[in-house]
Amino acid sequence: MKDKEFRLIWKKIMHILLSFLIGVVLATAYHLIITNKQVRRTAEAVCENFGRDEQECKSGIDNVLDMSDEVVDNNINVGGEE
Repeated sequence: MKDKEFRLIWKKIMHILLSFLIGVVLATAYHLIITNKQVRRTAEAVCENFGRDEQECKSGIDNVLDMSDEVVDNNINVGGEE
């Protein structure tokens, strides 16, 4: 009986852990893909409205997104630990 109970509890724990990991992966993918595309689209629209040099503006957007990614990475590493 104990072996059966142990297996049942182990399956529930594994189900919870896998569900959590899948949720984290989906949230991270959403942030990296969708949010960055929305930010880029908005920034490019601003560049077009103000008539700046398109290539200069897009490279500036790349720099901002790179800085944003560094901030996210730093937030993930709690206390600067890796």
